[in-house]
Amino acid sequence: MWKTLVLGLFTLEVCVATCPIGFIQHGSSCYNIFHIKASWAEANYYCSMIQSSLLSIDDAGEEQFITGYIGRLGAGAFSSGSLWIGGTSMFSGSWIWTQTRTGLTYTAWAPGEPSNDPLNRCIAVGFKTQFKWTANVCEQLNNFICESLA
Repeated sequence: MWKTLVLGLFTLEVCVATCPIGFIQHGSSCYNIFHIKASWAEANYYCSMIQSSLLSIDDAGEEQFITGYIGRLGAGAFSSGSLWIGGTSMFSGSWIWTQTRTGLTYTAWAPGEPSNDPLNRCIAVGFKTQFKWTANVCEQLNNFICESLA
């Protein structure tokens, strides 16, 4: 959000941060990676408690930003090799984003994914797959990424 201040004959525009503390902004969203391990449901609940949701990746630009963000932190920054994002098939059998309850219009699945295993119902990204999406058992403990609107 931009605020304009008029100082005498000069106009000064100041950017006002709109993300919660600890989140970083990209476009109209704010992101925070949590370095604690949780099941997908626990991670989803935790994000909701801080007025955000598990990450929904809507396009290649957002995917590229998230990949760079995670990559700069390095694999050593995470206690698990993967991070939960907000995609799941556990509610309807079809892959949806929990944030919007809509189908995936953009995807970045790893080769061979999504798995046909009926237990693999939640999406994670990780270093082993160069941040491509994998379907995983939702009870697995991973780090996670929350997203909120800026």
